Amino acid sequence: MKIVALVIFYSFFLVALSAQDFKQRAEENFPFLIRHEVLKDQIKIDDVGVTMYASKEDRANNIPEATIYWNEVPTFLNLLENYFVDETVNRYLSKGTSKFDESQYYALEPIKKTPNSLKGMKIVIDPGHSANRFENAIIERKFMKIKGEDLGLDHDVQFFESDLAYETAAILRKRLKKEGAIILMTRKRGKSAAGMNFDKWLKKGMSRDLKRDVASEKLTQKQCDWYEQEATISEKFRGYFNRQDLQTRADKINAFKPDITLIIHYNASGANMVDGYYKPTDKNYSMAFVGGGFMEGELKKPIDRLHFLRLLLSQDLKRSIELSDVFMQQHEAVLKVPAIENKNNVFYLNKNSVYAGKSGVYARNLFLTRHIKGALVFGESFLQDSAEEAKRLYLTDYKEKGIKTSSRIGEAVETYYQTVLKYVEQYGGN
Repeated sequence: MKIVALVIFYSFFLVALSAQDFKQRAEENFPFLIRHEVLKDQIKIDDVGVTMYASKEDRANNIPEATIYWNEVPTFLNLLENYFVDETVNRYLSKGTSKFDESQYYALEPIKKTPNSLKGMKIVIDPGHSANRFENAIIERKFMKIKGEDLGLDHDVQFFESDLAYETAAILRKRLKKEGAIILMTRKRGKSAAGMNFDKWLKKGMSRDLKRDVASEKLTQKQCDWYEQEATISEKFRGYFNRQDLQTRADKINAFKPDITLIIHYNASGANMVDGYYKPTDKNYSMAFVGGGFMEGELKKPIDRLHFLRLLLSQDLKRSIELSDVFMQQHEAVLKVPAIENKNNVFYLNKNSVYAGKSGVYARNLFLTRHIKGALVFGESFLQDSAEEAKRLYLTDYKEKGIKTSSRIGEAVETYYQTVLKYVEQYGGN
């Protein structure tokens, strides 16, 4: 009993010493988390801790939802780390402004260190999207089709992002496994993270999933009827299938508890489309996303406020920015593609994102950047509709690890591979 009491006392002592550090961490992270000023009315950071309000009106009426005191931040982070979502929300809401009962939780912060080698390192590779054929890529709105005459070719060019991302991931997986890393890849070619392609899900999975979600009260019967009777194919995909896919990815990743997560996407300006064909651009750039950049209306639910508090109080945002910075450096070194300039006219960067202080890295409240715990990079490598990129991406002129793809994808694999090596070299042991 004396030993247990001593351990608990020592734990509290450590936490008390680091209270100011947690306050400083929150103050450093906060600017990256808020995209719309109105959200500042829902959060108060002071010498006591962080107080969250369910709405601007609750703040005005001094009705706090919960306070996380600085000396209990480690307890709170362990709560987020070790409990399922519903249980976490319930415990957070029942806590309110009272102190945690320390006997129920861990007292020390779950410190996440970057391994100092790839051997045994847990890495998630998440190839974006899921289309199994070009027609479904059109439904996803993640395809490229360009007239040959616009590229100086005697034939049209077409390809889609789901395949490019998968090919990148599959080769990268084999390279990293060879170095001793433990890899989770979230999906197979042409399938969602749950293992179904969209065509099969429409025939065999949608009705089952709708019944399940009505029974669990995630959907009303009216919503279920709308999906079955009125929704277009695109609405079924974007409003239901894709959201389930993203949730499954996040659940699989968080259960794996990786050291880093690599989310693979390829960008496109998509500026001009005529009769189903994109017009190529002479521009080219890369970017990367991390968590943050919450917009107006994106702190309405308790679970969203918990995501916000995790990013505010944990190491996740700092580590993600570090990883993404290395990722952008490797784009310039390997792919010879620059980071997008800080001053640009890209709508979602100017309206939906916050510059994270590193070239090409932005905080944006995407589903995966919000839900995935730990260090992550959401990569957006080059523009697929860049004339020079398009002329290479449709080719099958490269083979590695039994996978045939474009030599440009082979170079993208090298970029991700070097990102992992350089990140471990620079931050390993920290």
